[in-house]
Amino acid sequence: MKRLRICWKHARAHVHSPDVHYLDKLSSVKMNFLHLDLETAVFLFEDEFTFYRQPSLAQAYEAVGKLQPLAELGWRTNFAWRIAAGMNGYTGQVTYIQGYHIGIPQLRQLYQQIVLTYPQATRIYMAQDNWPVHYHPDVCVALQPQDLEMATPPPSQLAYRG
Repeated sequence: MKRLRICWKHARAHVHSPDVHYLDKLSSVKMNFLHLDLETAVFLFEDEFTFYRQPSLAQAYEAVGKLQPLAELGWRTNFAWRIAAGMNGYTGQVTYIQGYHIGIPQLRQLYQQIVLTYPQATRIYMAQDNWPVHYHPDVCVALQPQDLEMATPPPSQLAYRG
């Protein structure tokens, strides 16, 4: 196996987008990002993330030998915590919210916080995934007026005026 340059590896999780408009959306994101008027607009990449209090039993690096890396567990409950954030694609500035739950009210709060973060912007572009909450009517109403660049839901990119 060594001679053939083959070794033992663990798989990594991968999900392919079932969205038939994925390549069109990606092309639109690239076009808007590259041709952005930085005087009047900002471009954000938005996503959500869940993490847990306790460590996982994932692989880790350790010196060769019998010692194994330890995932030290605490006595408290292993609860989940969520973060939703928008990162400015040009400056790297991050605007975020965090909490036990991220849903419609929290996403509206994040979007409103982003608008307050960029008062000079007349247009805010946001690239995001197809999580249904992103285009829920109660979320979209909070962003009015807005342009949905992709005609068929779920949109992966929203453009709205601050």
